[in-house]
Amino acid sequence: MTFAPNVFSSSSCAAVAARAARLFQPHDPALANAYADSAEKVWTWAEVNLSKSNGAGYQPTSLEDLGNIAAAELLLLTRDAKFDTV
Repeated sequence: MTFAPNVFSSSSCAAVAARAARLFQPHDPALANAYADSAEKVWTWAEVNLSKSNGAGYQPTSLEDLGNIAAAELLLLTRDAKFDTV
């Protein structure tokens, strides 16, 4: 799976992929695992690149909100505490 080359779009992708993983889990576990893996990879990329962006590129004011939505979806998916401290 692929994701967008900027933090905003990648955060959105992480949120959608994490939600898709939760929704597909009962019906198609292999697909759900692919979405879950993608969500975590995209999240990691966005976290690393947020600090590198320094406001460059498309950074709408709702980026923090979108990051929180992605973190909430990943927390629901993984139950990993690292997503609870964002």
